[in-house]
Amino acid sequence: MPQPGVYYAVGDPMVLGVVTYPELVDVYKSVQDSVRDILTTQVGTRRMRPAYGMNIYSFLFETNNDALVARAQIEVRRALELNEPRIVVEQVKVTSEKDAAGEPTVIQLDVSYSINRQYLTQTITFKRQGG
Repeated sequence: MPQPGVYYAVGDPMVLGVVTYPELVDVYKSVQDSVRDILTTQVGTRRMRPAYGMNIYSFLFETNNDALVARAQIEVRRALELNEPRIVVEQVKVTSEKDAAGEPTVIQLDVSYSINRQYLTQTITFKRQGG
């Protein structure tokens, strides 16, 4: 049963299993799954969609500094604005965690976006070890 403030859409009617009618899909969950998929898919791995995804794994062995932070922000914005038309990227925040020696070891991406220009903003977080 739909709840107030939660939006639903019709899912794929070609679903295998017991459900033979179009099922309701939570739009917020669908968008969150899509954002996560875009940010974790390597560019060039999808057929017929050569620009789909993000080169997040290219940051793995680079030095964790201000240049990496700026490149990560640009790459996240590019990937989401190009591949997910249902959202507007509000903010991309990149932070670094440091180890005992003061060396940055983890980079964390916090992506805030609004769905269909609504006031509701969601944040998704990714962490990368190394660098």
